[in-house]
Amino acid sequence: MSEAGSTLLPESRTGMAERVVSILETLLSTQSRLRLDEIMAATDLPRSTTSRLLTQLHDLGWVEHDNRGYAIGPRHRVLTGRGPDSSQSLWLRSSLSNTLNDLHAATGAVVHLSVLEGPYVLYLDKVGGPAARSVPSRVGATYRADLTVSGRALLACESPERVDLLMRHTGTDHVRCLDRLHGELVRIRSRRGIARDDFNRCHRSIRSLAVPVLGPDGPVGALSLATRGAFREDRVVPLLAFAARSASTALFPDLAAEDRSDRRRQRGRAPGFEPRPN
Repeated sequence: MSEAGSTLLPESRTGMAERVVSILETLLSTQSRLRLDEIMAATDLPRSTTSRLLTQLHDLGWVEHDNRGYAIGPRHRVLTGRGPDSSQSLWLRSSLSNTLNDLHAATGAVVHLSVLEGPYVLYLDKVGGPAARSVPSRVGATYRADLTVSGRALLACESPERVDLLMRHTGTDHVRCLDRLHGELVRIRSRRGIARDDFNRCHRSIRSLAVPVLGPDGPVGALSLATRGAFREDRVVPLLAFAARSASTALFPDLAAEDRSDRRRQRGRAPGFEPRPN
């Protein structure tokens, strides 16, 4: 390589790094989403460069995008304020620690606790004893939601329109993959929220199941089981569903009390009774 070539390469890399950092700093400087032209004005970058870098950062999870504009994405939040060590994540992990351990003891499978971050799933906890080494997952890792059972269990709780918005520009054949994903989400809903690994299995020797943990405003996370070999689903699925209900009760005792009260009122209604519309 010529002397000129050896000096231009570091400068080119430095210039690219500066452009990426300027975009991220611009997004971090505000609580609202920014449009492409606003980011261009703040960074003084050309439209084509800004658009290309935003697309690359989005595909990597550092930026998220919807019809309102661009914002910092899930991978950055893993490192700063929304990762496994954030206050909300620590609350989830500590509140559900016994649930995860009990589920592992009852099934012998590796148990994960995860949350949805945009189009990605973030793993908050993993319990499995010696068996944990047989499942290639780690706390703090993020994976595209549609490629994991936990992610699909959480996406099944969302409306189709919300799923389209979350999974836009994930670096795949958008229409084909979305059609297939929506079909799987319909099946998950028909199974009362149970997601299986037969939709898109990365490690064919590992079997997985997942179910959402519900809160007052929708899912707050997901519990999943993973093991090498086969599950006895007739035994394991009821245990997983019970663990998810126990997790909801541990996190939201007032909501659980309201649910029990509603069920008692339903049992006390005369046949054919319908509540008045609001």
